[in-house]
Amino acid sequence: MFRTVSAALAAMSLGAAAHAIPPGVMNAYNAYMDAIEANDLRAAATHAEAAYQAGVNARIDAETLAALAENRAQIYTDTGDAARAGPAWNDVAGALAAAGADREDRARALVSAGTFFYAQDNAREGMRAADAALALYPEPAASPWLFRAHNLKANLEWRNGRIAPAGMAAIAALAVQEQIGPRVDREIVQTATLAAVGSSLTRNLEGTAFYVALASSVGGLAGVPEEEARLLATWRAYAQAGLSEEQAGSLAERQSESALFRFDGPAFEPSGWADQAPGRVDAAVSRRFPPRVPPDLMREGVAGFVILQFDVSPGGRANNIRPLMVVPHEGFARIAEQALRRWEFTPATQDGQPVLRQGMVMHFDLGAPRR
Repeated sequence: MFRTVSAALAAMSLGAAAHAIPPGVMNAYNAYMDAIEANDLRAAATHAEAAYQAGVNARIDAETLAALAENRAQIYTDTGDAARAGPAWNDVAGALAAAGADREDRARALVSAGTFFYAQDNAREGMRAADAALALYPEPAASPWLFRAHNLKANLEWRNGRIAPAGMAAIAALAVQEQIGPRVDREIVQTATLAAVGSSLTRNLEGTAFYVALASSVGGLAGVPEEEARLLATWRAYAQAGLSEEQAGSLAERQSESALFRFDGPAFEPSGWADQAPGRVDAAVSRRFPPRVPPDLMREGVAGFVILQFDVSPGGRANNIRPLMVVPHEGFARIAEQALRRWEFTPATQDGQPVLRQGMVMHFDLGAPRR
């Protein structure tokens, strides 16, 4: 709607005197257009800034100012100037609101602003932009920009180490996408993974299994790297194996009814280790010891999530332990590994004889989400 200002400026400069474009604005805009024609983006950015500031100073009409603001923000985006692009998109959002633009245009500007603030590690302004975009929509609503606003908030929370709120925002994003329809891309994989981690921290086993199944299924179709695909498939099998028969049935029904799973592609049904050959009985935990989370982390309410893959020896001990996923930092992997080394297992058997069980998976929720 406000992507280009050339027609608006040309028309308005020929209009009534009350709507005429001041020479300072027009001159700067013409210099901007000349720089665009010459493919000199650096000069175009300078002139776009000058045209916008001249428009602000001259108090030109809201719609033309919004167009100038978007030209300025777009040129900063095109030149990769993230430090200026975030505030510029914020200005676009304000100008669009003054011009009476619809909420989709305003949400687009706010999410664009928040994305650049995120890139600059400016969590405060990024969250402010995300919340402003979310506030534009009633409940329930279905919009790609609403999805992106929730997803932006999820990523901001995640970067701040607020894992549970990140998961909640990711779940909200996927609830919006559910109304829109299925998508097969990396963004859905990432969002579903965040939702799975958040569900795990709240002990929602069925939710964890649902979202990691979505991440794994979409990841397989979206061509994620082999290591990531293997992690998601392993986590999916582990999550589903931990469900009761009733929960497994509820999960299957939820997946069959969810629009998020209505994409073309092969189904994935994980099989357990004991299902791969007759005469096998899988290893099982016989004694657990809770992770020893440092008191300072407990006091701060820092939450961690770790997935470990390991082997169980014929003697019932965990060895060859390796982390598959660790958030928010590697220190949590050491805490989980120390706990796992103390655990005792009933070893796997083949025809009644203890055998090495390779590739077991366990996840640990460490600490507590901040209040």
